[in-house]
Amino acid sequence: MSTRKTLAALLAPFALLSALAVAQHAQHSEPGTVTLDAQGHSPEWEQSPHWRELYELSVAREIVGIVKDDPSVLDSYENFLVALRGPR
Repeated sequence: MSTRKTLAALLAPFALLSALAVAQHAQHSEPGTVTLDAQGHSPEWEQSPHWRELYELSVAREIVGIVKDDPSVLDSYENFLVALRGPR
């Protein structure tokens, strides 16, 4: 067997495997998936229940942290707003 034939015989399985991998990847695409844009205006992204839940949890934790640090922020609504967003 010549060197070229030997090399071709050795490389053929790799070429076949890579072709099968590409075909398999194309078959496994999930139907119904949507790509959302997190950098521009994207109503779908903004309305995602996962992001809404994350926001609500993070805001709740921030409020709890503010009150733990300084309970006097609950003396008035204005004190709380200043603690939450900073002075105007």
